[in-house]
Amino acid sequence: MSHTAGVAGCVEVEPLLDPAGVRFLPAVADAVWNGRALRLRYRRRFDLVGYWQARQTEFHAWLHTADAVVRVSPEGAARLTGAAARALHATGEVQPDGWTRAALPVESMDRACREFLALGAGIEVLEPAELRARMAATARAIAALNGG
Repeated sequence: MSHTAGVAGCVEVEPLLDPAGVRFLPAVADAVWNGRALRLRYRRRFDLVGYWQARQTEFHAWLHTADAVVRVSPEGAARLTGAAARALHATGEVQPDGWTRAALPVESMDRACREFLALGAGIEVLEPAELRARMAATARAIAALNGG
């Protein structure tokens, strides 16, 4: 690792390449953890913003394992955030009853069930069948626990 102490606690970092070509900034974590400023020095041109945007896109694609086809009430739609809200806006079709049919990204069936249950009766899962069945079973269990 090549880093040298700089002016006023700055650390100069030369990125290293692993055999697969992935860049590592070895002193970054230490400097951030200890509150020091960083001065990055590269021998060749490197687009840090582009690099992190690409890694973020790859990460989100890795998280998104499936789509759930849902119908969401206007109240439920107003409570969606993040990728689900963006997908609702991008794929949603408002139906005559005011509900919106859309394909929302799903990280896992467990997580989707938890997130969709937070919308209460403001969401109906149409597909996949596994998620629809899980939502129904959970709703029945909640109703039974609460005297319903």
